[in-house]
Amino acid sequence: MFTYEVYDMKGKLVQQDVKERFVDAIGYITTIDPNDSYSYDEGEHVSPKYNELLLHEGSYKVISKAKFSIKKDGKDFVFEIKSKPLKIDVY
Repeated sequence: MFTYEVYDMKGKLVQQDVKERFVDAIGYITTIDPNDSYSYDEGEHVSPKYNELLLHEGSYKVISKAKFSIKKDGKDFVFEIKSKPLKIDVY
């Protein structure tokens, strides 16, 4: 599962004005190869789209997170990683 968080320059989490998201992914399978990019929003599976943000003019920091598990010898090993903050400017 990949997610992101957007913070303003005061460190406050920027909430998106989205009350609900609808996901239509029954039977939807894809293979991701090394160095490939993937957007779950292609084909209108998520409404509104996860990869479109509504931000006002200003500076922000974005942090991406990934959470996944690896099964080995019948055991689940859970991993969670997150990126360094990336500053973006919206004009």
